Amino acid sequence: MIRINLLPKAQRRRRLRLRSGAVLGGAMLLGWAAVIGTGYAWIAGHGARAAELRERAAEVTAATRRLEKKRDNPALAERQRVLRIRQEALARLQDARGAPAAALAEFAALFEPAGAALRPLEAHAAHLGVWRVEGLARDVAALTEFVARVRREAEFHLSYGPEYARAADGSLRFRLDLEAAPNQ
Repeated sequence: MIRINLLPKAQRRRRLRLRSGAVLGGAMLLGWAAVIGTGYAWIAGHGARAAELRERAAEVTAATRRLEKKRDNPALAERQRVLRIRQEALARLQDARGAPAAALAEFAALFEPAGAALRPLEAHAAHLGVWRVEGLARDVAALTEFVARVRREAEFHLSYGPEYARAADGSLRFRLDLEAAPNQ
């Protein structure tokens, strides 16, 4: 009977498997070391950023507390109250600028320089912001001067007119519409 010795080939195969397993194990060990090292570096980098953000949050919190202490200052509260009252009064005055009393005072100022050449007869609000003015003018030159003065004024804009007719005594009866300028 013939005997075949397979033992040396089996040992050779086992040695080759051991070497390839060792190489594979070493490669896996190096791979895991790289993953763990990268993870540690990432965590350390984010830890530094987190520490920086905590420091900035502490600074902002301290600044907020300082501002809250200033805000609770009774003298500041009183100054704010006075400022609010002044702002409300200013708003009321600006709203009253378009009121009839203010507009009538401005109409009177328009007629003052003309003297006897112009005489207002009637002024009334035709509708919101538009005033109809009727009056007498000595002649066309006085009426023209009055219209030129109205166009120069910032408080009113001429929206219609002048429309005029000669009266029995030779004077001109005129009518024009003035629009109040918006509050500046």
